[in-house]
Amino acid sequence: MKVILIADVKNVGKKGDVVEVSDGYGQNFLIKKHLAVLQNKANLNDLNKQKEEERRLDSENREKAMALKKQLAAVTVVFKEQAGSEDRLHNAITAKMVEEKLFADFNLKVDKKNFKNFNPIKALCDDVVVEVVLYKDIVGKFKVEVVAK
Repeated sequence: MKVILIADVKNVGKKGDVVEVSDGYGQNFLIKKHLAVLQNKANLNDLNKQKEEERRLDSENREKAMALKKQLAAVTVVFKEQAGSEDRLHNAITAKMVEEKLFADFNLKVDKKNFKNFNPIKALCDDVVVEVVLYKDIVGKFKVEVVAK
């Protein structure tokens, strides 16, 4: 019996796959637990429509991420903070602070969870490059400067 998987099933396949399984396993487990549907023309058409919609959404998200990447490349976020001896800051610059400043100054919405290997900035600096994962394999970069008040 051929079935279309609705969800990932261990040792059988991933969501959207068409797999051949035994009749008992298909009827009594996969279909009964709503993990799969029987393969027929209507269900195959639904599957093809879902895959086409996913491809369309993927291409839209990629375009948005590429546009945001270009905008981020021209951005330099500047913090004016008080510094003590040896140019050490009284308060470290955190990812949340960078996220908020980026939105306030440039109206760019980037989630701090997507910052790649960000460590709090604890000293005055000219240019720290921050990498942001925008979408799957698209990574944007922008600069952060910390200057004394």
